[in-house]
Amino acid sequence: MRARSLLVDQVHGQLQQARAVAVVGPTGFGKTAVLDAVCTQWQSGGDPVVRLSSTPADAHLPYVPLVDLFTVCPADVSGELSDTQRATIDWVLRRVTGPEPDPALLRVTVLSCLQAWGRRARLLLAADDMHWWGPDSLDVFGFAARRSRGSVSLLAALRPDGPLAHDVLGGDAVEIALPTLSAQESAAVVRTFNIPQRTAARIHTATGGNPRLVWDIAAALARSGPPAVLDAQPLAPYARKALRTWLAGLAAPVHWVLLLAALTADPSLDVVRRAAGPSADAALADAEAAGLVKVAATVAFAAPVIQEGILAQASGEAVRQAHLTLATAAHGADDRLWHEACALAPAELPAQLIPALADAATTARERGEHTRAAEFALLAGGRTGGPRHDLLVAAARDAEAAGRFDLACTALDQLDRSRAVPAARAQARLAVVDAAGRGAALVADVAAHALAEATAADEPALISAAHLRLAHGLRVSRGCHTEALAHAQAAEEWAERAGDATTHAAALALTAEIEQGQGSPGRTALLRRALATGTADGGTARMPGHPGRTAVHFALLEDGLEQAERLLDELGPAPCPADRLWLLADSVHLHAHRGEGRSPAKRPTSCWTSPATWGPRPDRRGTRRPPPNWPAAPSNRP
Repeated sequence: MRARSLLVDQVHGQLQQARAVAVVGPTGFGKTAVLDAVCTQWQSGGDPVVRLSSTPADAHLPYVPLVDLFTVCPADVSGELSDTQRATIDWVLRRVTGPEPDPALLRVTVLSCLQAWGRRARLLLAADDMHWWGPDSLDVFGFAARRSRGSVSLLAALRPDGPLAHDVLGGDAVEIALPTLSAQESAAVVRTFNIPQRTAARIHTATGGNPRLVWDIAAALARSGPPAVLDAQPLAPYARKALRTWLAGLAAPVHWVLLLAALTADPSLDVVRRAAGPSADAALADAEAAGLVKVAATVAFAAPVIQEGILAQASGEAVRQAHLTLATAAHGADDRLWHEACALAPAELPAQLIPALADAATTARERGEHTRAAEFALLAGGRTGGPRHDLLVAAARDAEAAGRFDLACTALDQLDRSRAVPAARAQARLAVVDAAGRGAALVADVAAHALAEATAADEPALISAAHLRLAHGLRVSRGCHTEALAHAQAAEEWAERAGDATTHAAALALTAEIEQGQGSPGRTALLRRALATGTADGGTARMPGHPGRTAVHFALLEDGLEQAERLLDELGPAPCPADRLWLLADSVHLHAHRGEGRSPAKRPTSCWTSPATWGPRPDRRGTRRPPPNWPAAPSNRP
């Protein structure tokens, strides 16, 4: 509980003052762990703690939690009770048989026990899993708890859909809602398993900070072997136990509405309601009470891995029927087209749908919705029997623009399997390298393969682009400045031959950066040439050797902070998430030079709002084949 030490201290402090505290949170939020930590603190002072709990299997049995109380009740405490009350305790502990005692007698017995014990010690009564308590147990506990506040301290773990804190602890009980883990807290948990920081960030994003999911996935990944830094495999299998437990008690209509929400192209509440029918509101209420979704204008999953797990558990026929249902409920023509196409296997996709899917991809791209464009293009380009390599290349580029390494890998995998021409495969490989972002150096083998294919295709522009990526990777990951310089100069020559001003400028700028590291006096002149050579747009900010970003780096190294800030502002606003992520990194460097490490998170500049989050997300088609796991550098790399 080191990641939640402040929360534990808060609960403990409130117990000292209010004497009755309810810890409230959905399934998996770590209520039991908080109770464990608070009870340990309480016992460290030499004071007694009694834990009461129940399980789903015991929910139908009366007074099961009271067994925990009466089993540990000291003899001197029970000695103060009347013979009738001691006989009641014996009945609860099944020491004697006979008819069930009067509920009023049970209430008074528990109250007398707590009051007598409270006179002898500073007792903490901790009630866990109260959503599994039967109504008889809740009634007796609530009666005694509300009337024993002066004698004992009370701590309860409650779910939002379970008993109310005021009913079981009294009207002035303090409720403390458990928040999700912050990114830093998730990282602290994951680091205990010796998992790389990049994977820790992916786990936090996938789980939404749900403590149970963070712990389960990290533990499972550690057991299966350290994950590759750029591993794009789904995380849901590592959280299978928790997901099955949460979903097991839900009715069939809830499972159906969750599947619809997981697959829908439009997650608006209206569309989900129309698709699910009359039972939608009740089913969504149950799903929200279980902490699986958040319902407002849209139906949003509490964690992407929950959505991923629902899709993984659904049968192929259930997915097909859900897509057909969503097609009839969809508002837009593109959404309807999407669901109609997803309801078909690749071999069943009619040729006449391909142009419509390609047009939908173009429309999404023009709106800046690159993930959606990539999904449409993948669906259209992957048709069995007649794959469209141009659409798969476009899908890879859109995936790269969205920062979706997994989708870029999927597009490349389809191109490889369909034996596309070398030029197409080279373009997709370059997109995969760029989609890896700051992990691009870890897929240097992909860049080298792209260079070989570009050379086989005799495409100067592609050859130049591949050399540029190799130069960047060699410089950043290995510090091989001589080899990096050779590739950068080759990129410059091939770009000039291809008439590609953007790549030519980037190659010049990257050469300047390499020579800066070597202390070459001509580096500034090279950068000026790069800035003068580049096109008006200068390429994307995430492009290796982007002249504008290189100028920012030069200014930072020369302590020209005002100049660096001006140059950085000129690069924004960024057109897509991947660019925003790079500009955010530069902003962090700028403020770090000023000694203002926290400023980037507070500065409301459009350049770095909503940075891209690396990692796969659930495939809304419902297919369960994961993207290929591209080999990367050793997995212990931070």
